[in-house]
Parts: sequence; C-alpha cells; structure tokens
Amino acid sequence: MAGSIPFFTKLGTSINAFLEVVTADALKSQAHDLGGIVALALTVVIIWKGLQVVLGKMQDPLREMLWDIFTKSVVVSFCLNADGWLSLVGETMKGINEWAGGGELGLYTKLDELTEMTRTLAVYMDDQAPMGMGWFFSALPWVGFGIGIIPAFVMCLTTGLMLASLITIAPLVFFCLLFDILKEVFKSWLNLILANTIAVIFAALFLQVIINVMKKWLAALPSSGADLLLIGFMMIVLGILMSTFLAIAREISKALAAVSFESAMHSNFGKALNDTGKTAGTTAAATNIAKEGVSTGYKYLRGKLQ
Repeated sequence: MAGSIPFFTKLGTSINAFLEVVTADALKSQAHDLGGIVALALTVVIIWKGLQVVLGKMQDPLREMLWDIFTKSVVVSFCLNADGWLSLVGETMKGINEWAGGGELGLYTKLDELTEMTRTLAVYMDDQAPMGMGWFFSALPWVGFGIGIIPAFVMCLTTGLMLASLITIAPLVFFCLLFDILKEVFKSWLNLILANTIAVIFAALFLQVIINVMKKWLAALPSSGADLLLIGFMMIVLGILMSTFLAIAREISKALAAVSFESAMHSNFGKALNDTGKTAGTTAAATNIAKEGVSTGYKYLRGKLQ
C-alpha cells in the first residue's frame, strides 16, 4: 500500500500495546494477590483429604494422595506464575491468535488494504463521472466500504479485547481447578478461547475473499465507458455481504466451540472413561465376592476339622 497511510495498522498497534500493558499488570497483581488465597485453599483441601483417609473413604490412600498433591502442585504453579508458566500460556494464546489472523496485525492490515482499494475505486469513478456528478459516484464506494468496515473493525477490536480478557483471568481460572465443583469454569474458559480463535480465522478468511474480489474488479475496470452506477451498487452489495459474513462468522465460531467440547465429552474418549469406571467397579465387586467366598469356605472347613 505504497503512498497510503496505514490507519488501521497504526490503530491496531496502539490498541495491542495498550492491551499488552494492561494484561501484564493484571497478571502480576493477580499472581501476588492469589498467594494467600491459594495457601488457604490448599490447607482446606489437605484437611478434607485427611478426613477422607481417617474415615476410610479412599481405597488407596497413598496413591490417591500422591496424585492429588502432584496435580495441585501443577495448578498452583500456573496460578502463581511460577517460573513463568502462566506467562507462557498467555504467549501461546497470543501466538495462536496471530496464526489465525495472519500475523500480529493481520486483520488490521486487511482493513488497510480494503481502504486503499476503495480509495482507488472512488478516484476512478470520480474521473469517469459526468461533469458535476463526480462527488455522487465517488461516494458510492465509500458507502459500501462503511457498511462493511464498521462490523469488520468491531470484530477486530472485540477479538483482541476478548483475548486480553481471557489471558487476564487465567490465574483465577487455574485456581478453580483446585476444586472439583469449579472445574466447569476451566471448561468454559477453553470454550471461549476456541470460539475467539475460530472467529478470527473466519474473519481473516472472509476479508481475504472480499479483497480478492475487489482486486479482480479493479483489474477489469475499463479505461472509459464503465457503468458507474452499477459499480457503485455492487460496492454497496459487497459491503452488505461482508457485514453479513462477519456476523455469520461470529455465530459459527460460538456453535463450533460449543459443539466441540460437548462432543468431546460424549465421544469415544468419554465412553472409554465410562467403560473404565465400569470395569473398575466390576473388578472391585468380583474381588469382594471372591474374598467373601474364601472367608466362607475357610470357616466351613475349619468347622469340619474341629
């Protein structure tokens, strides 16, 4: 885009820099504030597990306690950002988002490209318009551009804000993994990450399609004798289509994210877990029956021998 001012790219750079500062400060403060809460939560969990051992609620206390201590230690490492584990999660989320959008400022770059092509088309229509009508025909491409660019910019902004928000609440989400009753929060958080990523993928795809269409239009424009009214009308229709596509992208991303996690819970993996539980229960029952049989047989033989 030589000779043009990358307005959206500069705006996206400023927005990302602001969100970067906010996210870093929020993570640092949360990791510090959660220290006391995590210590209290671990104390409660240890007391509860100790009571379960004393009351005989655990079949294999040593193994279960060791596994529970290991999992809780991993969760606490993420909550308190020990050795930068939580920061690594945030960088991974940003990397996935950049991959989905075609770069750190991929979506904003596409908006600038659309702006430049609209400007080129408006200049062409102004040159080809009859005397005194240049302002009208040159305004038609900008009308279509405005119809499509507003929802496109809103999607770029909302996906960036959503990503920053999801990274910011990451310590609290990992903290919820300490308690079985709150594990659904972690599942919902992953659901939102997937929905946001899919939305970025579809937005980048639809914007690239619109860019390719406009490139073909500009390449096929005649030097004279073009139907300016038809071109302007097609630009308005293209703006409406872009707005509609982006709205569909948002709905598809939500639906796919929800279906993916629901299907995962009802897939062969979930069935395997269920079968494993049934097998374990059957094995335990068989073991108990065998013990009862051996005990009864031993008592019977002992009575006969006496």
